[in-house]
Amino acid sequence: MANRTNVQGRFGAWSTALLLAGIALAAMLLLWMRTRAGLGRLPSDPGYDYFIAATERGWSSIWSPDPFPQVISRVVAWIAVQFPFELHAVIAGALTNVLWATLAAVAGYIVWQQWRSILLSVMTGLFLILNPVARESALLNHGNLKWPLLSVTVLAISSPTFFRSHIPITATLLAFTALSQPLVFVAVVPIGIVALLDRNRSVRAVSIALLITTVGILFQVAVTGIDRSTSGHGASRILRPWPGMGVFWWFGLAAPPIVAVAAIVISLRRAISGREEELQVVALSASAIALAVSSYRLGGIADRYFVAPMFIAYVSALIVMANMWRSKGSWWKASVAVGVLVLLLPCFRWFPASSWLTSGPLWSDEATRATDVCENGDVAVIAMGVTPTGTTEVPCDLIRND
Repeated sequence: MANRTNVQGRFGAWSTALLLAGIALAAMLLLWMRTRAGLGRLPSDPGYDYFIAATERGWSSIWSPDPFPQVISRVVAWIAVQFPFELHAVIAGALTNVLWATLAAVAGYIVWQQWRSILLSVMTGLFLILNPVARESALLNHGNLKWPLLSVTVLAISSPTFFRSHIPITATLLAFTALSQPLVFVAVVPIGIVALLDRNRSVRAVSIALLITTVGILFQVAVTGIDRSTSGHGASRILRPWPGMGVFWWFGLAAPPIVAVAAIVISLRRAISGREEELQVVALSASAIALAVSSYRLGGIADRYFVAPMFIAYVSALIVMANMWRSKGSWWKASVAVGVLVLLLPCFRWFPASSWLTSGPLWSDEATRATDVCENGDVAVIAMGVTPTGTTEVPCDLIRND
């Protein structure tokens, strides 16, 4: 009997490893398909600033605020500058894709541990990659890695079984989020909901998560300043829809809170009674609403703020439909199939990375031009193209010394 148990345990471990490897490989393939036209190009925001800081200050640059700390993004820049100057954009883009794929596998693992459903696990991981609103400025952008990181962290906290049994993974995700994301305070929402409604709650898990979140909030506020932390982008925010605002922007702005509210209405009664599936839905949906509201309050209408609420709302909708599939009749199964198709349509509609990420000059070409100008002329700083109309300024001393 003992041998049989050991064999089953080894088989289960191998099965989980294969599942996660499959999600990661599929994620990398999808990311390559979405971003292949943009690889080797640098987004204008944050431009080349993180690379300059990494070259000048080395490893210590990862703690530099802009205006808030973004450790995960600066680590990517620090790794990229270990390579030749002309490769910085392609290395940063490739690393960004690898981190997205890794987070997709982690998201799949969280759902696998919570549900033991291969299909739901795969769909969750790949929805992170297929996120339709990521196409505008999040894909390939090392400066926007904080959004998929926050998304997966909220998923981990909102999944009661995983949260209780995988404290080190959750704590690690939360710590990286606290060091990279000013909206880490949103983690209080799923922590509070799980602490209140999970009948099998782990006091240790809740306490550790609250401690890390509190320290993270204090760290972000201390570095950024209380005024900037509470006012966000201030006067530069776009708070009202503009004339002719397209379907993409309305979808990114309105879909997450609408889906989240509907999911809460469907699941709240059973969540209060302690059912983990519905508890997970309520925690995710409330987090999506909190993220959408706080992002709008601090940053206004901007596509990067849609990424995390969209993924979290999508997952909550998937779980609602999974519950219906398991407990309802054939008519409901047909409705679930239609619902999944509705979720997929925007992913297909807005699949490739936008022209903002794909139509700028190749960094390698700009690097060749900049090297010639800096070596043959009396120039201190050179403007290098990133988007068709945007540039980033790079010191010639950095190029000469590379």
